[in-house]
Amino acid sequence: MDSPTERQEPRNKSGEAAAKQKSTPTGLLLLFALLALVGYQTLQIDKLPSFDLAPASSRSIFATEVGNFSALLPPSIKTGIRRIKRVNHLHLDRVKLSLSELTKSTPPEEGACVDPMIWQTNKEVSNMTDFRIQRIPLYIHQTSKSRCIHEFLHQTAKKWKNQQPYKYYFHDDDAMWRLIDQPWPEFPHLYSILRCLKSMTAVTDIWRLLVLWEYGGIYSDIDSAPMSWTPESIKPWDDAYFVVETYDAPSQYFMAAAPRHPVVYYAIHQALSKIMTQPDVKRIDASYVTGPYALLEGFTFFMLDVGEFYTKPVSGGFYQGRYNRSVTIDGFGREFSNDIVMREAIRRDRKMNIYKQQNMSHFLVDLKAGRQSKLKGRSCYAVAYDILIGPPSWFVASDEDRMTVGGGGFYQGRYNRSVTIDGFGRERSDDIIKREVIPRASKIQYYKQQNMSHFLDDMSAGRKSKLKGRSCCAVAYDILIGPPSWYVAAIDEDRMTVGGYS
Repeated sequence: MDSPTERQEPRNKSGEAAAKQKSTPTGLLLLFALLALVGYQTLQIDKLPSFDLAPASSRSIFATEVGNFSALLPPSIKTGIRRIKRVNHLHLDRVKLSLSELTKSTPPEEGACVDPMIWQTNKEVSNMTDFRIQRIPLYIHQTSKSRCIHEFLHQTAKKWKNQQPYKYYFHDDDAMWRLIDQPWPEFPHLYSILRCLKSMTAVTDIWRLLVLWEYGGIYSDIDSAPMSWTPESIKPWDDAYFVVETYDAPSQYFMAAAPRHPVVYYAIHQALSKIMTQPDVKRIDASYVTGPYALLEGFTFFMLDVGEFYTKPVSGGFYQGRYNRSVTIDGFGREFSNDIVMREAIRRDRKMNIYKQQNMSHFLVDLKAGRQSKLKGRSCYAVAYDILIGPPSWFVASDEDRMTVGGGGFYQGRYNRSVTIDGFGRERSDDIIKREVIPRASKIQYYKQQNMSHFLDDMSAGRKSKLKGRSCCAVAYDILIGPPSWYVAAIDEDRMTVGGYS
């Protein structure tokens, strides 16, 4: 497979550009030298450089363009636009904890971990002789309920912890919620939606995407182990890296990404939207709602940005999307999925027992319990409503008796809130309020005179257009994030996608 480095590295300057450079004022040259020195010092201090993928100056092309036409908009829409512009920089105000602060924990007291449990620590000193610059930061993230983990899991995690030059961070439940409870304006309903989840497996699915979104690096399940994978498997130009897993999709048990990667953004929104529409929060299948399938849909939307549709089966290869962002998928199909990273290095029956000892549960156990429960759960919409709104002031618990009349009638729900629907069917819908007093043909003409359009005309124009539109996730990503700092439209718009290995 050809390396995309040549396309992603800055092109050599032409003779004309070099001539211009010679005429650069001395003051500018001194400024550039000062900036380079500051950058070099920062590099030495950080010890773990990564590409600045989305600085404030290039977060959003859209937000810059908004100011050019906002004067032409009505006041109500102007308010919305101003709000968008604020949101565009709002998440920059989030206090980004260092990974050391995020994963901090009280040192264990003697006997804190009872045999066969072992206290799991971070590894924040890497072998700098192996130091290199790459887009995906040199972090490895793993999680479990607490830092006291079974010796078998400890041995598996040690295989990741020993990878050089990576730093290793272990996130227990406290660290996980410390990240989730940060303000996330780019995921505005995150707080209320996550409270719908009864299974920590689904919460962890969202968390692993958030930690890659915010910090980047590698995430691996605590029971997964590297096989043929080595630190050299991820190349300096790789922007996101997965292996082909047993679902014939990008792996979710092992994944790596640079911060602010579109695939991660899309996957989070896919997972959150699917949780929100669940009719029964007790019966959520994490694998389809928040797990591998949410990631697969994020990858699908990533490729739709450039007009290509990919879904199962996804083969190994190099896939490039907008802004020269890319995804590398390693592997030769589901039959060989464990050759690179072993998904379950510990047998499932043994792992189930280990989980019980650690007061954890496997997602299949949670799913089975939810399906067998005779108590029907509520929808996620109802849970979110309770969190954000709650019962009205005039509600008394004794009012829970309810009456529903099918057809046009009175429908009563929780908190004694009700809906009244008047009428006797679609055939007589105009008897109470006439929907279109003006004939549609005349109305469309009036709309044109008022410089308006009917929704049917808009729909027809959209269907006839040869220009393909973007997904709403892509538009939102442009508003909140935008292209990375190293993206140059004139150079990088040429793109290459290699589906599968030759």
